[in-house]
Amino acid sequence: MTVFSFQTRASCCFQCGQPVSGQDGAQVHCTRCGQPVPLKPRATFARNVGTPPPGQQPPHFRAQDGKPLLPPPNIAFLWENGSEIPPHREPEALVAWQGARRRAAAMDIGAGEEVCMLTRAIAAKAEASRDYPRMRATIEAGLECVPLPRQRAILLGMMARAAVRAQDPRSAAEWLACIEPPQDLESDSEHRMTTGVVATARGDFNAVLNALGWAFDQIAIQDALDPQAVIFRVNALERMGRAQEAMQQLQQLISQGPGMRNAVERLQQQYQGMSICAMTLPAVTAAHEQRARGTAGSGKIAMGFLLIGVSLLPVLITFIIGVVEFFVEGTVTGFIGVPFSLIFVFAFGLWGLKTLRTGQRERRVFATGVRAAARVMGASPTGVSINDVPEMNIDLHVETNPPVRTAIRMLVNPGQVHILTPGTMIYVRVDPRQPDLAVLDQ
Repeated sequence: MTVFSFQTRASCCFQCGQPVSGQDGAQVHCTRCGQPVPLKPRATFARNVGTPPPGQQPPHFRAQDGKPLLPPPNIAFLWENGSEIPPHREPEALVAWQGARRRAAAMDIGAGEEVCMLTRAIAAKAEASRDYPRMRATIEAGLECVPLPRQRAILLGMMARAAVRAQDPRSAAEWLACIEPPQDLESDSEHRMTTGVVATARGDFNAVLNALGWAFDQIAIQDALDPQAVIFRVNALERMGRAQEAMQQLQQLISQGPGMRNAVERLQQQYQGMSICAMTLPAVTAAHEQRARGTAGSGKIAMGFLLIGVSLLPVLITFIIGVVEFFVEGTVTGFIGVPFSLIFVFAFGLWGLKTLRTGQRERRVFATGVRAAARVMGASPTGVSINDVPEMNIDLHVETNPPVRTAIRMLVNPGQVHILTPGTMIYVRVDPRQPDLAVLDQ
């Protein structure tokens, strides 16, 4: 019997948040503060409802796709515009979660949304620290108070997938069986994704593909679960001997940017006991690395050559004019413009040379440096802009061993402004021997 067993019952104290466990329907006392904690009968919030496996997706679900997972406005401050709740906000998050539980239990639908979002964050922190009893109790405590089937589907999906990671596929199937018939894309995605994960644990790869689709965009999946759906679909194709299709789909996902590659690698680590994409991911990432090394810094190298060429063009033109005038009229007055044209060499040529060297340096660091996560500490404009896109100097704390401080310069268009927020995690290539040399990962 594992921590996530369907046969046991867990929750959290309403007073202090301490995990508790006991018999279904019983009342236990918190081991920390002594408060009585009723363990609500599970049949009142999670029971086998006989929902059939995912079939054809209703067309109107696709219209709900493309929406990022965002916290409700009144708790958004806890994330500080990053992807995780920072450590100094965790006590506030627990207080907010406790309050949301009480309001959700009173049928406050908005509070149910807060419970779901905060449960995701608190349970993820518990899993990262290997505190699995707290993770399980947090999910079930949220599950027993949210009022809507969609909200229950989110938490049941979390519990079932956690049971698979704990190598308890039987309990995972029991949690999955409690998901009610989906009414929207979010609950449908949870049902499909969890079905795919449980089927993978059973080795039923046809069931995985029937739930998640055989190709990109065949089935609409909520954005937050998209990478997970792709990697389990790719794994199913790989296990069924369709390696070429698997590689093409994984390449398509990773080509969307370093964020997708990072998500795929985290998922592979998270489900490491299942050997997800054991052959496909190494092959695709190796090919991606080779392409990235060839293109790293190429934009700055091209811009450097262009600026150098532009700086030399006025010198060349005025020199040709002087030569022509000398042979035609026998005077040297045509060369008067040559010294003035040297202004362009100093203005644009030196800028181009600096840009060229920066691009070459980035190419070298990308080829020889290490790939690491980096936390944004702050950002400031350099005063340079190209086509009204400002260049920013971004200070970073790079999580190498030992950690290093560095900075990168990059043009930041309006769609990338979020990466400038302190606390945001990005990936870079950095040379530990020269930590001032870093380049944004591709």
